[in-house]
Amino acid sequence: MGKSITYILFIMLLATLASALVWVDSDEGEGYQEEIDETDIGNLEYIDAATEGDYEISDAGIMAAGDFITLYSPKNTVYVNKNVPFNITTKEIVQNITYIDLTKQAGRELILCRGTACKNGVGNIKKKVTSFTEGYHNLLIKARTFTNVYEKSVGFTVDSKFPKMNSQYPKAKAYTNGTFWTVYSEDNSVNFWIMINNKYPVFFYSWKKLDALKTELTLRSDVSQYNGKTINYSIFIKDRGNHTLVVSGKNVNVDTVKPTINATYDTVLRKFDISISELSTLKYYDYSDGKWRSLCSKCKRSIKTQKFSPGPHKLLVHAVDYAGNSVGKEITFDAI
Repeated sequence: MGKSITYILFIMLLATLASALVWVDSDEGEGYQEEIDETDIGNLEYIDAATEGDYEISDAGIMAAGDFITLYSPKNTVYVNKNVPFNITTKEIVQNITYIDLTKQAGRELILCRGTACKNGVGNIKKKVTSFTEGYHNLLIKARTFTNVYEKSVGFTVDSKFPKMNSQYPKAKAYTNGTFWTVYSEDNSVNFWIMINNKYPVFFYSWKKLDALKTELTLRSDVSQYNGKTINYSIFIKDRGNHTLVVSGKNVNVDTVKPTINATYDTVLRKFDISISELSTLKYYDYSDGKWRSLCSKCKRSIKTQKFSPGPHKLLVHAVDYAGNSVGKEITFDAI
């Protein structure tokens, strides 16, 4: 029980201190993150795509900017609840106050108040909240008098959900050469970092959007100092609402040494004879037709009959071990 409480407190503290190191805003990309110390983890400042502003228009067109509308809420921020409060006042009594969500393709003008209900603005005396979907919203607030229409814009993000892990590699007790990846679901921009044996190492990263929600994230760090040993790793994924997903720590084996390979082809017996220094998956690439062909999986030796058309041939024999280390060897021969 005590260990569970300690772990929960640790995660809460880490979520409070941890910073946004990398924001993912595009469909795919790659980059590099220097080694960080836990005490250096701070808050990343970012600017939303839309800027907040206000202006007035009338039947005659756009008027000089003014302060007819005072917008206390929504603000240009991140809301961790879908129910966003509205608090708006106007210089004088208006016919109605409405808003349009410009981020929607067919955004409708929705009424916040009309007639006498607008006497004290919106959300001033009686609380007014509206539910919004996850993601970024750009609102155009309108206040109408008998002669003019006043407008004010504001952008904000709703992020009420935690990122969700869909898959993780390597699994517990598996092998790694320093490559770690996970597929997660999150419809807001996120940041991420990795912890290996309670340290935050240098890592390279790449990501790729699989669909509207799922992203494949790959992190690679130099773990050669741990070769032949077991390490514990965790991946942290944090969204704009400061929700942190901890891809739980796994104990994995480190193997950073490439296998060695010996490969020959007997043109008389028409047989491959391939041996590898450790269990690997074997295949070969035939330059003459540009195709890969499997030889064996989880094997240390492959003796296989394979016919080739008469004449010179050049093959690339490729081996990949459990940790993902790979090696290739070219062989050439004249088939008869």
